[in-house]
Amino acid sequence: PLLIEKGAYAPAGEEDGLRLLVTRFKPYGLGKQDYDLWLRDLSPSSALVKGFKAGTLDWKRFAGRYRKEVETQKSLLRMLRFMSDEGRALTLLCACEKPDRCHRRLLRDAIARA
Repeated sequence: PLLIEKGAYAPAGEEDGLRLLVTRFKPYGLGKQDYDLWLRDLSPSSALVKGFKAGTLDWKRFAGRYRKEVETQKSLLRMLRFMSDEGRALTLLCACEKPDRCHRRLLRDAIARA
């Protein structure tokens, strides 16, 4: 699958293909020209985001709960997997500061497994 992860503020590259914003809230200063589709349904719930930012959820618990949330979007995950398998590059965009602690990596894995 052609699944790329980038920060939401990273400039678009030729390899990006379809740029998918996968955040619950639109990052400050990001314009419609910076992404192709905004898929809020693939982002963590507001409660998960707040819990993680507040420190009441550690990464392991956040990741487990997010995986359960995103699995409810099976049709969308399968469609993205199909597009990727057909050779369409998909770039997952999020404004998380730490890529290793970002749901876009978990989402990439969920799409690959769909």
